[in-house]
Amino acid sequence: MKKNNFSWYVVMSKPNQESRAIKNLQNQNFDVFCPYFEKEYDSGNLTKIIKGYLFPSYIFVKLNIKSLNWLTIKNTFGVKKILSLGNFPSEIEKNFVENLKLISNDNGLLNESLFSFKPNQKVIITKGPFRKILGEVISLVGDKRIKILLDCVNDYKKIILEKTDILPN
Repeated sequence: MKKNNFSWYVVMSKPNQESRAIKNLQNQNFDVFCPYFEKEYDSGNLTKIIKGYLFPSYIFVKLNIKSLNWLTIKNTFGVKKILSLGNFPSEIEKNFVENLKLISNDNGLLNESLFSFKPNQKVIITKGPFRKILGEVISLVGDKRIKILLDCVNDYKKIILEKTDILPN
């Protein structure tokens, strides 16, 4: 039996409304975590630093499922739904969010060292058709792309991905 009944769950925000959903969930006193990194955005002749969410449209919320206050989440501005199996939210692996918090600051900003990759480093792909596949860094391609070796069923494949599409494993 757990010492407390609080666990982490995943809330899906409406497209590009992560910040709005986070603010409104925090206003309802939910413990919210949404890891992000800073990236440059060019709009004409102006460059801005914006948030790039590690898991776009997904926010982690810590709550007590036995308390009925979680029912208000789906009616929160910016929230699309809470990920569920059947009628109840699906709890995520207990240490997943805690491990993410170890590599980020209190606001959720990921440490830049997270995106410093070296040859022979093991990585996991987080986006695209090879999502959840393990690979190994072969080399850096410029400052934003990485060449990765994938161990496929009967062959090895080399692909080039954006740094933001992989995580260290």
